[in-house]
Amino acid sequence: MEPISKEKLYQLVDWEFSPKQMAKWFGVSRSTIHRKMKEHNICVKKFSNICDEDLMQVISNVLAEKPNMGGDVYLRNHLKANVGVYVQRWRIRKCLHNLFGSQARMKTQIKRRRYQVRAPLSMVHLDTHHKLIRWSFVVVGAVDGYSRKIFCMKLDTNNKAKTVLMHFMQGVKELGLPSRVRTDKGKENVGVAHLMYLTRGGNRASFISGRSVHNTTRIERIWREVLRVALSPFRELFYSMEEKRILDISNVMDMFALHFVFRHLIQKSLDEFSAMWDSHKLRTEALTPIQLFTLGIEELKRRSLVNGKDYTELQQFLVDTELVSIIQNHCIKGVRGVQVPRVISPPEDTLAELRQLYPITDITFNNSVEMYLSVRYVLKTIDA
Repeated sequence: MEPISKEKLYQLVDWEFSPKQMAKWFGVSRSTIHRKMKEHNICVKKFSNICDEDLMQVISNVLAEKPNMGGDVYLRNHLKANVGVYVQRWRIRKCLHNLFGSQARMKTQIKRRRYQVRAPLSMVHLDTHHKLIRWSFVVVGAVDGYSRKIFCMKLDTNNKAKTVLMHFMQGVKELGLPSRVRTDKGKENVGVAHLMYLTRGGNRASFISGRSVHNTTRIERIWREVLRVALSPFRELFYSMEEKRILDISNVMDMFALHFVFRHLIQKSLDEFSAMWDSHKLRTEALTPIQLFTLGIEELKRRSLVNGKDYTELQQFLVDTELVSIIQNHCIKGVRGVQVPRVISPPEDTLAELRQLYPITDITFNNSVEMYLSVRYVLKTIDA
C-alpha cells in the first residue's frame, strides 16, 4: 500500500480527486483520508472569490481570443487550468446567458465507436495535423487510448520522421513507454516504429499502422477539438492577413516574420488546450483524463500483484538516448511524410537583434499583427 504522504495528497487534490477516490487509491477508509488531510492542513479545492462582473469580463477576454471554445465544460476547465479561476458550472452558464442570450452554444452530439483497451499506456494513438501547413506549421500529437490523456502536443515546422520521434520521446519521458502505438501509414511515423520494435519487440503488434480513418476513435477525435478551440483563430487570422495583402506566403521575409511572431503563440494555445482537455470530465466516465490515467495505472499494479502477471504497461525503463540518436541519424535520416514548405531564417546576429527588440513575453494574440508588421519592416530595413 502506498504511504499517504503530504505531497501525494496535494497532487490528488490538485487533480480534483474526491476523498472517496483518494480512499480507493490508498486502500483506506474515507475517515482516514479526512484525518490525514486535517493533519497536513489540506482542504479540498475551493471556488475562486470573484464577482459576476469580473467573471463576465474574464470570460469575454477568453472568448475574444478563442471564439470557438464551445460550451461551459471546456470554458470552465480552461479558466481553471490556464487562468486560475475556479467557479461553479452554473455561474459559467449564467455568464454565457448574459453575454449571448438563451441560444445554445454547443448542442452537437457526436456518435462514437466502442473502444476498449486494458489500461493506460496499452495503446497510444499518434498522428500529425496539417491544417496550418499552408503557413509551414505542423502539429505532432498523441493521445493515450484508455484515458484520452494527451501524450504529446507539439508545434513544429516540418513533417520529418526525426521530428515526430523527438516529440514522441518527450511524451515517453513524462508518462512512460506505451505497450503499442497506432498511427496512419505516413512515412513520418517510421522513427517511432523503429523505437517500438527495438524496445517492445516484434511479432506482438508493438507498432500498428493503418488507414487514418480507423484512428478516429481517439486522435482524430482530438484533432477536431484542437482545430476548433486552439488553431482556428490563427488560421482565420492568417487568411485575413493574406486577403489584406500584408502576408505573402511566397515571400521569405514574410514567412520568417510570421513564424517569429506566431510560433510561440500557437504552442501556448496548444499547451492551454492540453491542460484544459486533461482536466475536463468525460461524459461517459465522470472522470477527467488525468484521473483515468492515474487510477488506471494503480488498478493495473493491483491486478499485477493479485494475478502474479507482469503487464507490459508496467514494464518501464529508461530508453537509451544513444539508441534514439542512432535511429534519428542512421535509420530514418531524411525520411519525411507530407512535404512542408521550408522557412529560411536570417543570420544569427539578425536573430539576436530581433529577440532583443521583440521579447516573446511582449507578444500577445491581440498585438500579434502589429508585431508581425514591425518585424517584417525591420527585416526589410536590414536587408536593404
